Amino acid sequence: MKIIKNILAIAFLAIVFQSCSNDFFDINEDPNGPTSTTPDKMMPSVIDGTMNMMGLTSFVTTTITQHRSFTWGVPNDWSTFAWTNYSFQNNYWRVGSNNELMMQFAEEEGSLHYRGAGKLIKAFAFSVTVDFFGDVYYTDAFKGVSQPKFDDGEFVYRELLNLCDEGISDLQSNNNFRPLSEGDIMYNGDLNKWIRFGYSLKARLLNHLTKKSYYDPSEVLSLVDQGFTSTTDDAGFVYSGAWEQSNPWGPTGSSDGYGGYSTFWHKTVVDYLKGDNLGGVEDPRINFIVNTAAADGEYRGVKDGNTLDGMNADMVSPTFGKYYTTDTTPYPLMTFEEVKFIEAEAAFLADNKNRALSALESGVIANMLKVGVSQVDIDAYLANPTVFPQTTASLTLSHIMMQKYLSLGFNPEIWVDMRRHDYSTNIYPALQQPDNPNAAFGGEWIRRMEVFSTEIQYNPAEVERIGGNDSDYMIKKVWWDIEE
Repeated sequence: MKIIKNILAIAFLAIVFQSCSNDFFDINEDPNGPTSTTPDKMMPSVIDGTMNMMGLTSFVTTTITQHRSFTWGVPNDWSTFAWTNYSFQNNYWRVGSNNELMMQFAEEEGSLHYRGAGKLIKAFAFSVTVDFFGDVYYTDAFKGVSQPKFDDGEFVYRELLNLCDEGISDLQSNNNFRPLSEGDIMYNGDLNKWIRFGYSLKARLLNHLTKKSYYDPSEVLSLVDQGFTSTTDDAGFVYSGAWEQSNPWGPTGSSDGYGGYSTFWHKTVVDYLKGDNLGGVEDPRINFIVNTAAADGEYRGVKDGNTLDGMNADMVSPTFGKYYTTDTTPYPLMTFEEVKFIEAEAAFLADNKNRALSALESGVIANMLKVGVSQVDIDAYLANPTVFPQTTASLTLSHIMMQKYLSLGFNPEIWVDMRRHDYSTNIYPALQQPDNPNAAFGGEWIRRMEVFSTEIQYNPAEVERIGGNDSDYMIKKVWWDIEE
């Protein structure tokens, strides 16, 4: 990936200089230097950058969703969120700037499949960013505007939904110059998988609107029908494990500036997997996800990574080495099981409980098989009425959302769900705020991230306009979180 980044940097600078028409640049133009590149050369870095952005975003969201407990960078008392800037910058810099050029080169040479994939990546990256921050700049992005105007999240969502449609259309086109397989490190040029990713992403975005009067579960279900069909459709790739080519939650990826080596499993998620507050039935995934403590062989998470809740380190489950925390574990943008849980929720809200229960079961099976659970243990878990509904009459929304919570690993999408459901203990049993949370929030849960520091410094008027300097800014709901 280092070589790719150097190529892109050279190409980008060349294009910037080429856009200047004064004599100085004409005279000093290097006839041997690159003035452009091709989309296949840029696509690997765009995809890798999107995965990287996801990883950085999840370092913040996992402490809120109580999957991980940090010792630094993202204190568990919500006093600061040091990784916020990186999540923002990567959308506009590492992903966006390269992706815009890739789509430009693709259009110039008639490679519509690259342009279509780029539109879906843009829709995905911006959706993560707008869900994270609430208000972002979209209209002025990538135009060289020094103080861009922030767009409200609802406007951005409309643009992203259009991008999904446009991306799918491009990918379906028979008018294409360069085979997508030459640059595609996610699906190896499989157009059908890219198209299913587009439909799945659109289903995800529309399912965020459950608090709106115009939410249409039937539209979500129609998109699901055109989305992922199995775990082989997961939008991700297998990491090699080498530096800069490793899972951001693995030991190598974490030591590469992420700080993952300073995290521990949170007590909340570990207790859920142990069966606490979920009927006392141990989830068979726990052995494949969480390590046991060296001192006594017990599974044990912590609420506060700084103090380890007063325990010695050997009493706490070690971080690395299980399914989500190896260097080579895939870190997908979206998974088949997520789509099944989207289907289950939409069907439940459409009062189609039979479809909801079937989708829920499919999602659980897919995730358990993925992490390594045996079919025998899966069958036993699904047959236990204490943890899994046996009839549509016993199915609740909590069954669906809790299985999604336990199945999506460190995906930032979990934080979207928890906000949509108001962190309700009816959905997430016994969920509690951290000890001594930020007093400025007045006992409220976090609803959005603080404004990125670069904008506070260089775009202060816009930050002031959106209320970004207000002490309660982080507890103000983003647009889809407001009932209407």
